[in-house]
Amino acid sequence: MKWIGDLIRAAHGPARVLYAITAIGLFFLLMPTSWTHWLGMREALTMWRGWIALATVSSFSFGTASLVPAVMRFFREKAAIRARVRSLDSLSGGEKLLLGYCAARGRRTVLLSLDSTAGNVAGGLCQKGVMEQAAGTHNILAWPFSVPEFLWPSVTRRVDSLLGANWRSNVELVKEFARLDKQTSGRERVTY
Repeated sequence: MKWIGDLIRAAHGPARVLYAITAIGLFFLLMPTSWTHWLGMREALTMWRGWIALATVSSFSFGTASLVPAVMRFFREKAAIRARVRSLDSLSGGEKLLLGYCAARGRRTVLLSLDSTAGNVAGGLCQKGVMEQAAGTHNILAWPFSVPEFLWPSVTRRVDSLLGANWRSNVELVKEFARLDKQTSGRERVTY
C-alpha cells in the first residue's frame, strides 16, 4: 500500500505540474480519431480512455485545491496592507512628523541614531509595521529605517494630512525638519 502514500504526495505537488497533467490528459481525450490513427495510438487510447479521464479530472481537482492556500494568503496579505494604510490616520504627532519628513524630503530610507528621539519614534513605527529597521550590522549612530515599499505611495499622498495643510509655511515645522536633518545624517537637502 506504499503506492497510496506516493499518490497522495504527488497530488500535493505544485499546481502547475498538476495543470500540465490535466492539459496532457485533455489533449489525449479530445484528440481527433484521425490523429490517433496516424500516431498509432487508437487501440491504446480506446483501452485506457477511462483511466486517462480519471487522471485528468483528479489532477485538475488536486491542482485547484492546492491553489486555495495561496489565494487565502494573497487575501490575508492584502487585508494586512489595508490595515497598515488605515493605521496612518491614528499615529501620534511624532510618528506623523517622521513619516511626513520622509515624504516631504522624498526619502523612503532615513539614517537615525538608535538612542535619539527620532530613532525611538522610528522603533515604534517598526513595531506597528509602518517602518522597517534594516537587519544586519550598521553604525549605531546611523541605522537605516525605511518605509515599506507597499506603504510609500500612501505616505506620499498623505503628506498634507500627516503634517497639516499649510506645512510648507509652518515655522515650527521648518525648525523640526532642520532638527531632523541633523539627526538623520542626511547629506541631501531639498528645499520646499
